[in-house]
Amino acid sequence: MYYASNQMFKRLFFYSAAAFICSIFIAVILLDTNYVDIRVQEEKPILEGIYSVINKQAQEGPISNDVLNYWSGQFGYELDVLTVQQAEDLEVDLVQLSRAGSIIELVSGWTQDSVTAYYQHGEQILVMSKMHVDKQAYLLYWQSLLVTILTVLALFVYCYVHMHKKYIKRLLNAYEAYGQGKLSLRVPTEMPAPYSVLASHFNTMAEKIESLLEEHQHMLNGISHDLKTPLARLRFALDMTRSCNSAEEYRETIQFMDEDLDALDELLDDWFLYVGLNAARREPKIQVCRLESIVNKVVSRSVPAYSQINALAHIVPDIEVNADKKLLKRAIENLVNNACKFASSTIRVSTRCCDGYVCIDVEDDGAGIPEDKRAAVLKPFLRLDSSRNIPGIGLGLSIVASILNSHNGKLEICDSPLGGAKITLMLPSEKKLTKPKSS
Repeated sequence: MYYASNQMFKRLFFYSAAAFICSIFIAVILLDTNYVDIRVQEEKPILEGIYSVINKQAQEGPISNDVLNYWSGQFGYELDVLTVQQAEDLEVDLVQLSRAGSIIELVSGWTQDSVTAYYQHGEQILVMSKMHVDKQAYLLYWQSLLVTILTVLALFVYCYVHMHKKYIKRLLNAYEAYGQGKLSLRVPTEMPAPYSVLASHFNTMAEKIESLLEEHQHMLNGISHDLKTPLARLRFALDMTRSCNSAEEYRETIQFMDEDLDALDELLDDWFLYVGLNAARREPKIQVCRLESIVNKVVSRSVPAYSQINALAHIVPDIEVNADKKLLKRAIENLVNNACKFASSTIRVSTRCCDGYVCIDVEDDGAGIPEDKRAAVLKPFLRLDSSRNIPGIGLGLSIVASILNSHNGKLEICDSPLGGAKITLMLPSEKKLTKPKSS
């Protein structure tokens, strides 16, 4: 954003400088021509009078040096006589001089004007010249020049501001509409910097807010739905304790209640972990982990809870990965538990190295995950219709995805040769992980 603003002010500086230079050229072109014409018209009667006096005194003969010396300086003009050859050397337009009888030239300078007049006098060419200073004329000239420059600059500022005003208005309209609840609104980024940067940041912010609100709604729906089942069972079991006729029945009822409390504890544990991963955005505590020991420990502890499931393991020894050991273990546990829940009889856990990643494959022989549903299962609190009778709140894969995101890893879902789903956890195999980009 700082870079874009800096570029904007640089462009403004160059545009302003260009406009200022152009305004000077425009003012000089417009004013100098009129100024020269006016000054020539003012000087012409004086020059005509001087030439008339000199011509009369010369009695229409050649102008002598005595006449030149006498009148030179009398009216502020220096007088001289040129031959035709000398006039050609000075690049005087003799054709125009012959046709008009006289030529008056005025060169406007910064502080004074140079006036030169040529008169055809027989074979001679009379030259009258002076350096003229007219303070009043120069004052008017500079005032006009300043007004012209300011007018051109004002026109530039108006056009520049008007051009940027439409971009600001576009952003303001988007902000107002978004504030009124149009959360799906996005601002086109086809604008010059820094407005394109502002639009891009607004779109990113809007996407995050919309995603958070959607996630919040799913969270409320999921928790309210999944809390009802264990709470209802607890209430039912509590009511059952009132009608227990023996200590054995009472212990069984308490056992059911204890299992429901475990389910509630697991639900809240998953929820707090997911919120911690996505809200706090804490950095993982990276260390070198031996993958073989972690995977074997997870499989040996998780699979026995599912007596009907047979676990196959193909663990490559001596694979090390840079990761947060606690989070990595939790991710693998979630994948193994998910596979056990959905498998018919068999799951398979294997490790491998592929294309710069350390991969952990968890497969099952269950119903699998349809290709068009694979993105949905990664969303929190969203479960496939076929899994509604499976315990849990739909956070397992969302937690895994969040853990992988914090490790710059990836999660892939495809079909397994066993007949069900194959979910692959992929972590970079570099010795040092780069910190994940904050979103």
